[in-house]
Amino acid sequence: MSTPTAVAVAGGLFIVLVLWDIFETIVLPRSFGPGIRLTRLYYKSTWWLWSRVLGRLPRESALRDVALSVFGPYSLLALITCWSVLLISGFALLLWGAGAPLAAYVGEPSGTIWEYLYLSGVTFFTLGYGDITPKAPLTRLLCVLEAGTGFAVLAVVIGYLPVMYQSFSEREGMVLRAYQRAGEPSSAAALLARHARARAVSGLTAFFEQIEGWCADLMESYRSYPMLAFYRSQRGGHSWLEVLVTSMDASAVILCALPEEVGDEDERAGELRFQAELTLDMGRAALIDLADVLTLKPYAAVPPRLTDDTWDDLLHRMDGDPLLSPRLRADPDGCRRRLQELRARYEPWARAAAEHLLLDLPPWVPDVGAERRCPGARRRI
Repeated sequence: MSTPTAVAVAGGLFIVLVLWDIFETIVLPRSFGPGIRLTRLYYKSTWWLWSRVLGRLPRESALRDVALSVFGPYSLLALITCWSVLLISGFALLLWGAGAPLAAYVGEPSGTIWEYLYLSGVTFFTLGYGDITPKAPLTRLLCVLEAGTGFAVLAVVIGYLPVMYQSFSEREGMVLRAYQRAGEPSSAAALLARHARARAVSGLTAFFEQIEGWCADLMESYRSYPMLAFYRSQRGGHSWLEVLVTSMDASAVILCALPEEVGDEDERAGELRFQAELTLDMGRAALIDLADVLTLKPYAAVPPRLTDDTWDDLLHRMDGDPLLSPRLRADPDGCRRRLQELRARYEPWARAAAEHLLLDLPPWVPDVGAERRCPGARRRI
């Protein structure tokens, strides 16, 4: 194979590879098998570099918080730019390798790769200056195909962005509602204690039902738009992962405190336990699905997030709960063993996501005297 033919073939492969990646990412998010996706490689490499640099900064650093928050939007814009550059380069290589003749408005074109890159860029963005034009029928056909490709890609991307940001908006709406119930940072003890003080068992059941539906939306949106996982919450210090794990923590406490046959003695308690089980299972499924999208492995050994002192503090804060506290106090050791078993079902996945995305996992009990982790914000219990 001659050099020009090899260059033309390489350009054609470039075009096919990029168009297939755009199709999988935007039109068909769930790919056929693992494969090699440019978008996946792009985010793996860019986030690895970004997180390694910023991960060295203190967690309280304002620069760290701002830099992490801009990665999601900027990386998406850079991805679209990469797609455009690769398509322009692919068509330029295809034209140059095919030896397609050119005509210039002034003088004779030299036929260098730069002229083909210029022609390809002008054609892709449908500028149509006319200073360099194709002469042969094959060249004109390729330019028409490139113009149509560029127009279609830009149109698909423009239509794609509002849908993705709608998913982001729906995610953040639930995050804001959850912090109103569970404090800042959110915690299982604050969530349960606040509903217990209001005697709002049915309200807590309804909240868990909303979280269950929200988890299903997370699974769908992260599978369709994996880059959303890198988008930080709009308000400093808020985190979708913190809300998710807080809800699962609270569900685990309910499951270890309420026996399965509780429905026979209290219908509302039975509904709460049933919904807590559904929420925990759906949250675990969302974490596992996210790990599959980001190719993460669960932590084999998870650092203890619920220490002896934290457990005692949790029991103390639950003393005002007429539904859960009597059962927790009656058999604290048994409840804690059951809680450890439930935590082992989701914490390894949550820890993996938190470490990869540089997010914090929520505390089990609120620390009233400490400041919020996000610079400039304070805790609200």
